Amino acid sequence: MRADNSLDNSITKQRSLPVAKQTDFLNTPGGRIRKSRMDRNLFIVELAKQAKLTKEMISMIERGVYTPKIKTLKKLSEALDIPIWYLGCFENLPEDTLGQRLRKAKLYAGLISSELAQILSASHRSVCSWERDEAIPSPENKLAVDEFIRTQLSD
Repeated sequence: MRADNSLDNSITKQRSLPVAKQTDFLNTPGGRIRKSRMDRNLFIVELAKQAKLTKEMISMIERGVYTPKIKTLKKLSEALDIPIWYLGCFENLPEDTLGQRLRKAKLYAGLISSELAQILSASHRSVCSWERDEAIPSPENKLAVDEFIRTQLSD
């Protein structure tokens, strides 16, 4: 008796989600990454190779099991040629306070706090305090902060 080892060689990619789920799905990093990947006709394994990430990591991100860190979003942004702010859903962040605007601008630029501190010639501790609205920048730092926010968040 011979076992049938033939495989169906036709592999298809799901092109769309049910209409009810699309809006919510596209307001998550995982949903936006999945949509961007599928718009480019890439399989997870192909994106993983381009972004130098594991296919398991991308799968967990797309399913919402894992929230990607900035470093991961940078890799995916470059591989998909999509702005990091879009993939991270950063446009939805509040801008009510200086700290919120600074944090949003930092994320739009794809930076972590220590990198922003270097750009602003400030200490990491100061930048974190400003982002949490626990302190306000000195007049000299305020000019640099305002310029950074303006350049990152201007349309």
